Amino acid sequence: RAESALAREYYEKALAVFEQLGALDWLGKTQQRLARLTEESTARQAHLAAARVAWERAGLTNLLAELDEEFASHP
Repeated sequence: RAESALAREYYEKALAVFEQLGALDWLGKTQQRLARLTEESTARQAHLAAARVAWERAGLTNLLAELDEEFASHP
């Protein structure tokens, strides 16, 4: 639990940096990682939606399929 909280904290800081840089690929990847750490369904879906938006804007449609496959069993 403590490790997950620490990872979440670092990912949140990374999001701010990637947003400043306009690094859409890394924004999506970081949101994906946050979704993996998030147990609550609504929050997890928000991370997944943010990842999807970043990757769609970057034209990384191949990553969208991976996202759908990985989280298909998570409501």
